[in-house]
Amino acid sequence: ASESFRGIFSQFEIIESGNTNGIILITSTLPNEGKSLIASNLAATFANHGKKSLLIDFDLRRPSLHSNFEIKNSPGVLKWLKEPNCNLDSITEDPHLGITEYCPNFYLLRTGGINRKPTELFNQEKLNQLLLTLREQFDIIILDTPPVGLFPDALLLAQKSDFIFYVCRFNKVSMFKIQHFVDKLKETNCKLSGLVLNGIPAGRASG
Repeated sequence: ASESFRGIFSQFEIIESGNTNGIILITSTLPNEGKSLIASNLAATFANHGKKSLLIDFDLRRPSLHSNFEIKNSPGVLKWLKEPNCNLDSITEDPHLGITEYCPNFYLLRTGGINRKPTELFNQEKLNQLLLTLREQFDIIILDTPPVGLFPDALLLAQKSDFIFYVCRFNKVSMFKIQHFVDKLKETNCKLSGLVLNGIPAGRASG
């Protein structure tokens, strides 16, 4: 599995001619295609290659990364947005945001709660300022977003991102649906860097 993630990293570097710093949005068509697993391991892979990487849980409806990393979801994006006075100059130390260093070069930003109507937050100037400031602090920012086949969150966040990785679980979603939502994402002018095929069966069927 580690070699597979290194392969994705290398292919991304080749496709983008090494100009890979920025925000990577990761989404899928439906739940349970493995996008959070892939987002987490890609962030770790970038970190292992010397990139200061930040993984952000932007599935504000059903956050899961805090559970995967076995930490509480008390600080995070939602809690920070509610605070009236936040200093962008010391963003990485802000206790309301709670950016956590999980291992060298690998940082995690949680949702800080649950919001059933997150699309209303995505055009807030405060959120735009947060992402702009984080761009200055990190080489790579990976956004783990909800499935684009269920919610519009990924389409809205793609407008703030540089690259898209689209996760497809083997034999789960029709090619027609994948193509439909890939075309929707392309309309945002964010670059689709590639599709990640996940869960390929071992043995002869993998051909």
